[in-house]
Amino acid sequence: MFWQLFCKELKFHFKSITYYIFVVIVALFYFSQVTLPKGIDEIKPMSKEEIEKIVSKLPEEQRVLAKARLENSSPKRPMTDIKMKQKAMCGHMDMEIRDKIASTYKVGFLKKVKLSDAQINIMKEAMDKISPKKEISEEEFVKVLNEVDKALGGGSYYGDKMRESILRRKATDEEALQQYNAILKEDKLTNAEAREFADYMGITAGLFPIFITAFILIRDMKSGAQEIIFSKKVSSFKYILAKYLAALVALIVPYLIVATHLTLIYSKIAVGNNITIDYFAFYKYILMWIVPTLMFVTALGMIFAVFFRKPIVAIIVQFMLWAISITDLIGGYSLYTILIRYNAVTSNTEYMKWADSININRMFYLILSIAMMSLTAFIYNRRRGALGEKLSLL
Repeated sequence: MFWQLFCKELKFHFKSITYYIFVVIVALFYFSQVTLPKGIDEIKPMSKEEIEKIVSKLPEEQRVLAKARLENSSPKRPMTDIKMKQKAMCGHMDMEIRDKIASTYKVGFLKKVKLSDAQINIMKEAMDKISPKKEISEEEFVKVLNEVDKALGGGSYYGDKMRESILRRKATDEEALQQYNAILKEDKLTNAEAREFADYMGITAGLFPIFITAFILIRDMKSGAQEIIFSKKVSSFKYILAKYLAALVALIVPYLIVATHLTLIYSKIAVGNNITIDYFAFYKYILMWIVPTLMFVTALGMIFAVFFRKPIVAIIVQFMLWAISITDLIGGYSLYTILIRYNAVTSNTEYMKWADSININRMFYLILSIAMMSLTAFIYNRRRGALGEKLSLL
């Protein structure tokens, strides 16, 4: 009976329009956000001389933009020199003062704040305090920037979450080449690329599946499955587990497809350039980073449906959790972060700085999902009633 119910549920997903909308969203994210290299030249960092050589062959009107694009694709390094940090932050602050608009992120979305005269004055005073001409400690520097962030309502590039995206410098040619060689040696190339891949694809896993999972139990009243639901041959736990696993399998499928496509691309590059890659890298990071998110979203949708009887509650809660989680591009792995952001291609040595925090986060959501699924089965069983008695979820 369990297998029959599992197959019935899986078949339903593969015939659902909502499911294929989700598949299209995953595909769009993949082709628009993930870099699909055509050769080793797009992976290996270019020196200043190589960039100049490429740009010089382009039409004059294209050179400025092409050079900026190529230089921007170079690896970045966190700034460590306080004077460099002062100069970078003063430059950004001066730009926003001139535009009279500050960029802030509210619940994960960009919001342009029109600066008032009072806010501009606060920013000018801050610029004077952190001017590169002055000596200032790291603690004082951070304190001044936090005050500016508070004056702007939070979520600005001066706050703790977004500040590091400004305080980064272009790596030297030597540093870029050193990182590239480390990635080839430590990560067999694809493990480093897979972390960034899982970062982008995890964004889709953290939100869009809720529009499928929140309705799994609700639609049973109209799906013609009553004879299975109310039969004594299947327990509430097996019934919930079958639906949970079927949804999970269906949701994982599109990620496995795009991972296979990307693996084939890197396989071709590896063969053509005599490079060793990890052929399982993209699948591993789907399993380690994306699957726990899918498990949580599925469990959340089902427990809210059976507990509150209104799918919209699950959708609202999931949106709020997703919005909180996407703001950190790297380094924010507290237990309220439902997805892993690692928006960089780094060597394993750099990744290991965050590995323990990431593993704890993923294990937490794995255990939490199992607990939520079990609680869903318990609540469902209490409301299920005697054989033949209909369960009201609406």
